[in-house]
Amino acid sequence: MTRRTVLHVPLFIFLTTSTLLASCRSGTSADSADRPTTPAAGPDAPSPIPWPPPGAVKGAPPAEVVALFGRMADALGRGDSQLVKQLFVSDQTFSAVSECDSQQTLADLAGGRAEAGKRAERREPTKIIGITEGYLLEVPAGGKPGPCKARRPLTLYFGRYELGVASRTEAGEAHFMRVGDVWYFAKL
Repeated sequence: MTRRTVLHVPLFIFLTTSTLLASCRSGTSADSADRPTTPAAGPDAPSPIPWPPPGAVKGAPPAEVVALFGRMADALGRGDSQLVKQLFVSDQTFSAVSECDSQQTLADLAGGRAEAGKRAERREPTKIIGITEGYLLEVPAGGKPGPCKARRPLTLYFGRYELGVASRTEAGEAHFMRVGDVWYFAKL
C-alpha cells in the first residue's frame, strides 16, 4: 500500500508567477522508476495564477535557488523544523517588499511555514530527484502579478520538482522570491 502524502503549503503570494524547478536535471533518476509518484502541489493544486505564469520566462533555476532547495531537502530529512521555517520569507520581510489586498496572503505564508516545519518533524529521508520546469519573473516596483503589489523590484522563481521521500516520489511546485541578494521560499 502506498502512503500518499500531500505536500502543499498554500501561500499564493504575489509570487505565483515563476518559481523554482526548471530542469536542474531533466527526466528522472533511474532509482525513482520503482517508486510511486505522489502529487504534492504543482499542477493539481489550485492556484490563482495559471501555469506557466504570465509574463515569466522559462528557464533553469538560479544557482541560489538550487542551493536553497537542497538545504530545504536536507533540513526536512534531518528533522530540522527550525531551519525549514527560516528558509521561508518572514512576514516582516514579505510585508516590507509587498502590499497585499488582504491579510490572507500573510496567513497563507505563515501556514506554509508551519506546515513545512511539521513535515520536517517526521524526519523522512528526503532528496531532490529533479527540477522539471521553471519560470523566472522580474516584477517591477508597483507590479502586481497576483494578490500583492511589489513595493520595490523583486525576482520570483516558480518551478515544479520531484523529491524522493522515504520510498516514494513526490511531485510539487515551489515558489521563491529574491529580496535584495537573498532568496527565500514562499511556497513548498
